[in-house]
Amino acid sequence: MKYLKLGLILMSILGIFGAHAEGNVFFTQSSTVGEVVSDPAFGDFGRLLFPVDRTVTEDMTLKEESSSSVYVWYNYIDASRTVSVVNELRERSLAGEQIFYSIYSDAEIAATLVICSLLRIGSLSAAIAATAACPAATASTRT
Repeated sequence: MKYLKLGLILMSILGIFGAHAEGNVFFTQSSTVGEVVSDPAFGDFGRLLFPVDRTVTEDMTLKEESSSSVYVWYNYIDASRTVSVVNELRERSLAGEQIFYSIYSDAEIAATLVICSLLRIGSLSAAIAATAACPAATASTRT
């Protein structure tokens, strides 16, 4: 969830400061979410450019994805800004700039994976016990 927040914050900051792709425009409004997610410039983090808790399919175009039906907490989303931000992030990444930052420790990530796995198999009591067993890993998620 923190990656999602970080991605959205980064996209918002770039939008506020008028980011635009000054180099080669790679993505367009007709590019798909899948094309962005799988672009090697974003590595394993491309999926975090889009909401992970909303229905965003890989075949959606950036224009379709840039709507208040996806971003229900916003009432005006400019698809050209989405494209601009994604192109800017791609350009920066290809230039060697770090654009994603892990904000969880390895222990927090491991604990979250265990808890999610237990929930996925329907073992709520085991997930609660696992959460209680790793208070350091879950303390930062309570704030």
